[in-house]
Amino acid sequence: MAKRPKARRPPHRQRRSTRSRPRKPVPRATHRRVSKKKVAAKRRSRAKRVRAPRTVSQFFKLSAFTRDKWKRLWQVLADVRKGKPEAQALADAGLTREVVHTWAPSAFRQMPSGRRIVRPNDTVFRVAYLPDPGQPDGKRPVAPADFRQAQIISEYWHAVRRWVRYGDAQALLAFQGVSVNTANGKKVALLTDRSTLRRLALAGVLSFESIYPK
Repeated sequence: MAKRPKARRPPHRQRRSTRSRPRKPVPRATHRRVSKKKVAAKRRSRAKRVRAPRTVSQFFKLSAFTRDKWKRLWQVLADVRKGKPEAQALADAGLTREVVHTWAPSAFRQMPSGRRIVRPNDTVFRVAYLPDPGQPDGKRPVAPADFRQAQIISEYWHAVRRWVRYGDAQALLAFQGVSVNTANGKKVALLTDRSTLRRLALAGVLSFESIYPK
């Protein structure tokens, strides 16, 4: 009986190692230190993106947050001119020096030493209220031409408040025939008729909290 040939075994296959190959170390990202000057320049560039309004209608198209920021900026300039330290005025308004100097560059003058001081007058855009019986809410928003015109409006409101609350019309009489110049080149007469002011006061439309709109 013939013997069967032995079956050939398949060639031995080398098994692949299940061990993972060591990976090359990935270099960690190095954190560069940013200088304070670059940080300040970046803040100033962000502040430059905000365009100042030129008309009353443009101002009221801004968001409530931006309008409030402009009001606080106007208050900073007024406080510094009255003698309050700039650092204290900024802290009270919750603003930074970069924002104020960038949003209102015409209000500052740079000294030879590099320090910036507030000018006696500026042409920064502002919006203030004046009493007007022809308006539904009894007041009219106007844009004074400069800080001095805005100061006249502020002193006028103090005189109106003194007459409404204490009956003292002496300061109010000083504004008879006085007009303020607006940013668009027009003049607006200040209301000094006491009967009309009394009617507006009784209607509750005269607000003495601030001359600036909300």
